[in-house]
Amino acid sequence: MKGCAFFVATLLFSSVFLSCVKYESVIQGKVTYIAYYDDMEYVAKGAILQKVKIQDTNETIISGVLSDSLGHFVFDYVTAGDWIIKATLITEDAVYEGTSAIIHTSGEDEKDIKMVLVFKEMITNE
Repeated sequence: MKGCAFFVATLLFSSVFLSCVKYESVIQGKVTYIAYYDDMEYVAKGAILQKVKIQDTNETIISGVLSDSLGHFVFDYVTAGDWIIKATLITEDAVYEGTSAIIHTSGEDEKDIKMVLVFKEMITNE
């Protein structure tokens, strides 16, 4: 009887454990921008990146990170689902923005993306 109870308890624990949302995916990559003044591509160090959950037609910002001095960024512990990354870089005189394509994660994978930001507007000091 003890063996049967142990088996049932193990089966219940396994089914609960396996039904949990997996959150081991990683979305990482590099972000650059095309400068408005010379059309050259530069590393977007210090860009603000937001991880946005896409569900039906709704977008929900889940977290944000800054790119490092080489333009690299990492979002750890991403759950399964559909995501986009939105990025903004503010330089001395301009704002650059970009949005990734939809990124589908399984909860157990690693996604590498490259984002290229484009000029949005000038910053004036008035």
